[in-house]
Amino acid sequence: MLSLSGPDRERHNATWWARRVLTGVAALYLLYAAIALASAQGQTAGPAGSSSSPPPLRVPVRLELLDEDLRAHLSVDGKGVVLPSDGRAARFRVHFELPPPDMGQSPWQLRFNRAGIDELLMRADGWTPPAQSYYRPLPHDGLLPMAFTQGLPVEWKGALSVEVTARSDQLATLRPQIVRMAWGSEQDKRSLAIAVALYAAIVVLALVALSLFFGVGEVAFLSFLVFMATSLLLMLAMNGHAYTLPWLAWMGPLGARGVNMSTLLVCASGVAVARDYAGKRPDNPWLRWLPSVGAMAILCVALSLLAGFTPGSLATQYLVTACWVVAAMLSLVAFVSAMLRRTWLGWPLLVAVTMLGITGTLFELSVRGMVGEFWGRFGYQIGLVFVGLVLVVALIGRIADFRIRHDRERIARQASESRLEQQEAYVALTDELREHLPNVASKDMEWRATQMAMARLLPLLKLSSATILLYRPGYDPVVITEPVTQTSRLGGLIAANAATLRAMAQREATVADLQLEPAANPGTRKYAHAYAALPLSAGSGGVGVVLLERAGTRPFTGAELALVGRFGTLVHELTAEARANHSLRRAAELDVLTGILNRNAIDTALARHFITAFQKQQPLAILFVDMDHFKSVNDSRGHACGDHCLQQLVHTLRSVLGPDDVLGRYGGEEFMVVLPAQDERQAMRVAEQLRARVESSQVQWQEQSVPLTVSVGVAVRLPQEQVPTAALERADRALYAAKHGGRNRVNMGR
Repeated sequence: MLSLSGPDRERHNATWWARRVLTGVAALYLLYAAIALASAQGQTAGPAGSSSSPPPLRVPVRLELLDEDLRAHLSVDGKGVVLPSDGRAARFRVHFELPPPDMGQSPWQLRFNRAGIDELLMRADGWTPPAQSYYRPLPHDGLLPMAFTQGLPVEWKGALSVEVTARSDQLATLRPQIVRMAWGSEQDKRSLAIAVALYAAIVVLALVALSLFFGVGEVAFLSFLVFMATSLLLMLAMNGHAYTLPWLAWMGPLGARGVNMSTLLVCASGVAVARDYAGKRPDNPWLRWLPSVGAMAILCVALSLLAGFTPGSLATQYLVTACWVVAAMLSLVAFVSAMLRRTWLGWPLLVAVTMLGITGTLFELSVRGMVGEFWGRFGYQIGLVFVGLVLVVALIGRIADFRIRHDRERIARQASESRLEQQEAYVALTDELREHLPNVASKDMEWRATQMAMARLLPLLKLSSATILLYRPGYDPVVITEPVTQTSRLGGLIAANAATLRAMAQREATVADLQLEPAANPGTRKYAHAYAALPLSAGSGGVGVVLLERAGTRPFTGAELALVGRFGTLVHELTAEARANHSLRRAAELDVLTGILNRNAIDTALARHFITAFQKQQPLAILFVDMDHFKSVNDSRGHACGDHCLQQLVHTLRSVLGPDDVLGRYGGEEFMVVLPAQDERQAMRVAEQLRARVESSQVQWQEQSVPLTVSVGVAVRLPQEQVPTAALERADRALYAAKHGGRNRVNMGR
């Protein structure tokens, strides 16, 4: 049985769904068109006449042309007057007969369909209402007018006639009616509901296009957005609402040019949509460039109309019609080429443009008086909305292609980013270990390095926790969990699987999809987790295992476990290196006799503390401590006793100093103490404590007591001092003064 690959299956499913959605949309839209058509028929049918029927809501009219040159003519059904499109005024008379006035009924009104009329004049004997215009609406027209209306005098009755003069720069058919105002208002509401529904459909489609453009970034969605925006502008212009809305007030002075310009903009953007949605460009250069050139040419004509360059009203009509035909032909060329290349969206778009061509033809027939008013007003608009709906369905196929392409790009990008992130984490861990391990005690290096590695792995592999279990003969298992907040929760899990984990450590086996028994604690909430285990060398005959935990059921990959192994190897190598360096450094920095810093190390520490104190503008003090009468001790009791006294003196000094204080042997019997963040008063107090503690100490040598005292010179860092040279000189002078002042005393250097 033939099977499809992942991307092909996605494309097949998208096509299947798109075709069924298209069928549903077409059915719904045909239902909507049928309802709209029934509504339009309801506008013209009127109530059935009978002897028992209520008073009529409308009366029949008879039209009489008054121009001798027959510049205007009646529509095919005889209910409308087709005006000349060359701007000449046409006159005709509307004959009708009104029943006697009825105070229980609303007044009568003379109403015309709202066509593109430059000027509409009505008059009768003793009655001349204000002139009306499609492009210059009157205040009583409201925000969204649907017809030209004029109330008739309430006293009129019997046989009457009204002379009408109308002038237009474009093809238009006026259809007069004599109706009750209430009935006319109901018809306006129905027409307005249809218009608003069409506006809303265009706006929704435009918002869909905008969201898709920002989500996918494809230029086809932008051209569709422009097509919907220009379609909305054309629909507003064709309904006359563009001239009543405040934010489109600039359309009023353009007159008929505004409608023609809107039509050309729709044609140009429609060709661009057809070009973009037809798929990949064909190999034929004519088919590749012809739609673009045609769209630009139509756009140039639209801009020339906007700028006021018109060849005359009649020539403009011919030019707009020619552009419409060219746009339809170019769209057909694009869609036919798409179908020839087996682009699945070619058929729906061809159906859409055919529908638009049919409705556009009905519109042209309507303005020429050959079909009813409904198609002249809403036919072309329904076609535009239908095109938009079909194009949205066509987007499904484009989105499927985009998704497949973007998924491939995303997977490749994620893989590349993951490798880069892992390499960066590896380098960062290397730098972090080299930076911090030298400052960690040798016995804590391995533990601290493991903590840093686990902290790096947690976000990198999206781990919930990482646990190290060490098994040594004769000892309880050692459990190290990161983060430490998960220690209690994992304790129950490890206890429930103790035998399994110990066996895995002994077998030194790596398991990517480890199955563990849940914790025995009934109060623990159970979530799905994936586990993996890696063997760990514990040294001294011990074994260990690293337990990785991640939320969800996705198992660990070999690449992820290999990364954990790389991190473990790095920790082992850099820990061994740090231990070796630590031993060498300590051997080079420590005084062999006393075990404290030697002269070079204490000078380095002093310089470092001085820079820190200067940067933070903190106090710092230096103490020079010198053992009194050390030469006498060496001469009288021997050098061995002198060495023992130095060791005991260091022990006494350490008992007084704090953890942040630094002690070093400066030379012979002289020692230096660095007191970070301590001012003159604090330094003098520490120095006095040192002197008193040494004086009260008991040093035994060969069962004899050896009295010890020290002299201390104190100096503090001045605010402007960044290096310790001057402070050392002050401390040295203070020590000299203490020696010559009688010894066993503290002196402050100034």
